[in-house]
This record gives sequence, C-alpha cells and structure tokens, in this order.
Amino acid sequence: EEYKRPTFEVVFVPVSGTPKLGEEAMVTGVAKGYAGAPLDGAKVKYTVSRNAMMPWWCGWRWGGLPWGRSTEVASGEATCDAQGKFTVKFTAEADRVFPRPSDPSLNYVVSASVTDITGETHDASTSLVVGYRSIDLELGINSAIDRSTADSALIRVVNLNGQEQPAPFNIRITRLMMPVGGAK
Repeated sequence: EEYKRPTFEVVFVPVSGTPKLGEEAMVTGVAKGYAGAPLDGAKVKYTVSRNAMMPWWCGWRWGGLPWGRSTEVASGEATCDAQGKFTVKFTAEADRVFPRPSDPSLNYVVSASVTDITGETHDASTSLVVGYRSIDLELGINSAIDRSTADSALIRVVNLNGQEQPAPFNIRITRLMMPVGGAK
C-alpha cells in the first residue's frame, strides 16, 4: 500500500477571557488543508472530559479525595463551516466531590476527531482550566530579593489558562522584622 500523506490539520484557537464554573464554556477549532483551503462540511466528533487538579498548597489535608479521576461531561457531533471552523460548547460544572475550600482547578479536555469527505481523519485536543477563582498572579521573583542586584520584578495577572488578563492591583513590599526573642 502506498504511503499517504495527511492533507489537512486540526488546531484549536486559544481560549480568550475567563470562563466561570456553572456557565457555558466554548472552544473553537479549525480544520484546514495544508494548501490553506478550509474543510467546509467536514464532520467533527468530540468529547469533553473533566478532572480536578490539586493546588500546590493543598498537601495531605485533602488526600482522601479522588484526584486524577477523569469524567466525561459532554460529547457530540458538529460540522465545519465555510471557514473550516467548528465550535464545542459545554457547561463547566464543578465536581461536587471536591469541596470548595480545597480550591480545585478543573481541567476540561476537549478532544475532536475531524473527518473530511474522502474519509481522512485527524484528531486534536485542547484543555481549558476553570476554577472557583478566575485569576492567578505570576510573580517573576525568587523567595528572596537582593535589592543590590534587582530593582524591578515582573508581576502578571493571568487567567487559569495562563493568558494575561487586564486587572488593576496594588503591591506593597515591606521588610520583615525578627520576632522579639529571636528565632527558636
């Protein structure tokens, strides 16, 4: 049998904004030929699965929870439009097994399988992280700052998917004082 090269690819558009738990989330994919032509009318089969991720600070306190368990929350079919685009919509529900104080981040993995009119099929997947909080701070500093060598620090506000978000904030840096009586 002669080797057959793929003729198209499937890619997902990065999710913009900050999806919220309990609301509809949407991801968009594009199927296009390597020659640049969109795959109008290609059939898409998709699944959406959810798993919880434990925050770094959670530790052993929430050790009895089923971390790493994946649950399928949606599946269906779609058709690519004239631009080769398709949309997957689902409700980003919280996993009630994980209590809110454990601050789980819920990772939704969207997998799509696109088949063109010749029967050629290609798969792609993307993930979308949703949680009870909507933003994180990325601090571009170490645990200790030496002012003699550093005069600035990079601080970014990002959504749970790592994309920068506009948000006003104030920062106050203070010197720590040794407790009275010294360290014990």
